[in-house]
Amino acid sequence: MSENLDRLEKCILLMSSTASDAIVEQNQRRILDLMAAHKVDYIEIDGANPDNKEKRNELFNVSKSRGKYPQCFIEKEGNIRFIGLWEEIESLVENDSLPQEILSANPDMPTFNKIFSTVHRLSSPSLSLSLSVASPTDTAPTSLPPSQTQTQTQTGTQTDGQTPAETVSENLSNAQT
Repeated sequence: MSENLDRLEKCILLMSSTASDAIVEQNQRRILDLMAAHKVDYIEIDGANPDNKEKRNELFNVSKSRGKYPQCFIEKEGNIRFIGLWEEIESLVENDSLPQEILSANPDMPTFNKIFSTVHRLSSPSLSLSLSVASPTDTAPTSLPPSQTQTQTQTGTQTDGQTPAETVSENLSNAQT
């Protein structure tokens, strides 16, 4: 079973325990609630924790969105893809509820279920994994193993005038090239 879990993608949520405003706090709660409702297993990284500075900066380099929270990524075999900020994730969920004929006519339209189809799911939404990544020298059980701290970055940027779904689609296209 462990071998099968290793092949699945991992969701990484970059959050901040010192959110700058009520909207950021609300969006962080929403993304956590969404992941729990969809039983998505995730690793939560507190970007405000000084011990996570290296990992936070690595994720900021992938997303090109420094200091914005929450951010969602998917990692597989050391490759990290930026999925989006809360607005893009919310758009993916909205796309899932479009009529089937629209989704069928637009097979490349990103949806939450498509993007997260290969991410490990929990059998119970109450068992969500929430870890704070410690420094690479820390041996506490909540730190990621060194193999997960060395990642290959991909870029994802939002172009002015794009919808969140277009941004996610572009981020995923960039990650595949």
